[in-house]
Amino acid sequence: METFNYFKGTAVDCSLVSREVGVGELTDVLNNQLASASYTHHQKTIIADSVSQNEEKRSLIAFVGGLDITDGRYDTPEHPLFKSITGKHQNDFYQNSAVGVSAAHGPRQPWQDIHSKVKGNIAWDVMTNFVERWTKQVSGKSGSIYLITPDEFEMDEDVGDWNVQLLRSITDDSATFSDVMKLYTLTIKKSRKIEDSIAKGYIQAIRAAEHFIYIENQYFLGSAYAWAKDNQINCHHTIPAEITEKIVDKIFDGESFCAYIVIPLHPEGDPATAAIQEILAWQRRTMSMMYRRIAQALKETNNPGHPQDYLLFLCPINKEDVDDIPEELETPSSGSKAGILRESRRFMIYVHSKLIIVDDSLAILGSANINQRSLAGSRDTEIAVSVHQPEATTLAQGGSLPAGDVAKFRLRLMEEHLGGQSEVLLEPHSEECNDYVRGVCETNWENYISDDSPCVDGHLILYPMSVSDDGEIGDIEGVDCFPDTAAKIEGITSAMLPMKLTT
Repeated sequence: METFNYFKGTAVDCSLVSREVGVGELTDVLNNQLASASYTHHQKTIIADSVSQNEEKRSLIAFVGGLDITDGRYDTPEHPLFKSITGKHQNDFYQNSAVGVSAAHGPRQPWQDIHSKVKGNIAWDVMTNFVERWTKQVSGKSGSIYLITPDEFEMDEDVGDWNVQLLRSITDDSATFSDVMKLYTLTIKKSRKIEDSIAKGYIQAIRAAEHFIYIENQYFLGSAYAWAKDNQINCHHTIPAEITEKIVDKIFDGESFCAYIVIPLHPEGDPATAAIQEILAWQRRTMSMMYRRIAQALKETNNPGHPQDYLLFLCPINKEDVDDIPEELETPSSGSKAGILRESRRFMIYVHSKLIIVDDSLAILGSANINQRSLAGSRDTEIAVSVHQPEATTLAQGGSLPAGDVAKFRLRLMEEHLGGQSEVLLEPHSEECNDYVRGVCETNWENYISDDSPCVDGHLILYPMSVSDDGEIGDIEGVDCFPDTAAKIEGITSAMLPMKLTT
């Protein structure tokens, strides 16, 4: 509403559009109320004209990814907690996971996110998505949008050796679909046409993986049908199970493989609240399902390995030296949340990315989380791009890992999180890389929880849980709550919350 009021009375046409479903029968009335209260339009795009190589025509560019246009999203690879509050983050303080903490005391909530800039034909596709949504959703204003044509722009610019495909989660309640899409690319649920190409893109990429999978995501829960308990929960998208079965196939084939999954320490907000505790519980069941299945495969093949040799859940954190705290900050009250965090000088780096990289060959990035809300197609509206360089894929390289721009980007991310460089990161599927990552993470964890350690050298830790040889998940000895909180790491389900809200 703040944005709407800001542009009111100007030449900018701003419309507030809730996530709704069409009403065709009595049950749709309740579904519409639930959708408006629980689901969101989650796409994050900007489309604009730009300077082109052709002096006679402008270029069309678009931005697609996970970044919201709001406070607190700007950050640096250092992900500072306190030391930038009076500097580069002075007018952009953001903290939504520590109740009562303000810019007067700190810390800020560091932010990890991934976004892309695209141009050429793919930018036209992003613009088409906007037109389809505006035409469908903005009542009475469909004629206000200026419909441009490709002829007005330079669409054949040299944009490098990239193949880019647009992917979405969306229904015909939120967009006007073309006749071609209606015939060939959509599924149907209760007479609603659904595009779930993001989920399909993930599945295709995972099934094609030969060496490794690298994921950064705000959430990681799904494949509830395979959980040991609560398997009736409507969170049945297959991404976690697809990753697991890929690993199992590699174990039976006697090949090395590793999946690295980077998630936040806990969802954004107070981790002790019912909604976040339930999300943590669903996440725990997902992890448990995966590790048990991997352990079963190791046992069946007489493989002496450990489940974490093939699957690692990782979290970015930070801890600053006492000298990093600006003198201008006020001293918080002892025992307050700000006081506790000033004493420990540590906090999680919040992962808001929505990224998967497979074999340094292909990346999918956008707005979709790994949960049912984002991947079903019928809940939140989402958008993503799938990108690869044809000459820099395992297929083009005869099965070897390529060294193209996707590989460089993945390497840059891992080096930032780990706080250093190592040649073993060039082969993420190798035992040496797995050992290196776990070793750095264990050191970072020890420094993170130690009262005597002034800071951490890197940002990445293993998710705070134990994993046995049998794939059983438990608490680390003496650590059943997140640091500086009374919130249980394993989470707990709630009988009061609507399931669709937390899945």
